[in-house]
Amino acid sequence: GVDLACDPPFGPHLVCTNLPSNRWLILPQRTKSGHEIIVGIGHRGSRFTAAARDKEHRYQQYEVPHENSKVARETSAYHGAAQNGYTVLPEMTSTSISVKNLTVQFDTDQGPLIAADDVSFDLAPGRTTCLVGESGCGKTVTALSILRLVPPPGRIVQGQVLSGERDLLELGDKELRRIRGNEISIIFQEPMTALNPVHTVGTQVVEVLRTHQDLGRRSASAKAKQVLEMVGLPAEDRFDAYPHELSGGMRQRVMIAVALACRPSVLVADEPTTALDVTIQAQILDLLGRLQTDLGMSVLLISHDLSVVAEVGDEIVVMYAGQVVESAPTETLFLSPRHPYTTALLKSIPRPRPGQDHRLATIPGSVPNLGRLPSGCRFAERCPHAFATCHREVPTLDQLPDDSAHLVRCYLVKQ
Repeated sequence: GVDLACDPPFGPHLVCTNLPSNRWLILPQRTKSGHEIIVGIGHRGSRFTAAARDKEHRYQQYEVPHENSKVARETSAYHGAAQNGYTVLPEMTSTSISVKNLTVQFDTDQGPLIAADDVSFDLAPGRTTCLVGESGCGKTVTALSILRLVPPPGRIVQGQVLSGERDLLELGDKELRRIRGNEISIIFQEPMTALNPVHTVGTQVVEVLRTHQDLGRRSASAKAKQVLEMVGLPAEDRFDAYPHELSGGMRQRVMIAVALACRPSVLVADEPTTALDVTIQAQILDLLGRLQTDLGMSVLLISHDLSVVAEVGDEIVVMYAGQVVESAPTETLFLSPRHPYTTALLKSIPRPRPGQDHRLATIPGSVPNLGRLPSGCRFAERCPHAFATCHREVPTLDQLPDDSAHLVRCYLVKQ
């Protein structure tokens, strides 16, 4: 079917149609001859299809290589489309990554530990989704699972990580290596341990480029210098520097450069501002925001700093003891938290009050041992509102009746 969206001052501006194995973005344009046409770009493997309709509703189709292909501008199909006013666009979808029912288990001598338990969320193009919670809640394990980087004895026991029509958990190692650092990149938590101390930062950026792109050493070096300049590092001074010669903020910028060198569509940022002072933290967050806008990336940000999340997040997923306990758009979650754990996290944010003594709120107890989880709600032992059912039965993650975008795992909401 075809749906036409109209914007009164400008007329029709978007037509979308779903073909059996193809997703299209269709934009009205005009040819040089003045014919009104509709251009659709859909993805079939590594090629794109362009379709046009003239005033007589006749369609013409082109097979167009991806615009980043070396031969794209050398093909008559590409020129035929470009000369007639076509715009070659990447496939547009409502989600970049969809994590569904992800469960990650660590096999230990004391028995299995479920570090991520039935976790689901989506990453939308150009938006930032934040995973928040205390240390040990499963945030990093969940993020590492997207690229199958969970270290042994950890293993993914169920779930899907969907990118388009591909399940990343089902891909072979060779195909997954082409995706890591190219389509999906990650900024690891501690740059001093993630960067190789015996190689210069320039060499480490060049390695990513040469691994994923058909570049010679000289071309890769030139592009690596551009990437370092893009993240605010003077390439002339820092290209040949070693990690130990840089400050913490500079090392974090190198990590961002390595992650963004191939212009990925999805970026996983694991505590990118940890151990940085507030000035450098603000610079890093501003840098990520600008690069996200420029590159149109989806960002999965992992943080325990709710002030950071409030500034950059579009959606928030709150995790506790391996489970998602609440998920909502940022404004909704900050204004109307429904899970007691989320409420407690928000109360623990420092709020200086001049002239007043103010004791910082804390959450009593600690995250339960994943090898000895309680039989009911995992937060029940620390929750001031828990009642008998909370200790006896495991709550499910459900939508609120008045807000389908707000999900909560709590019996208080169900009452």
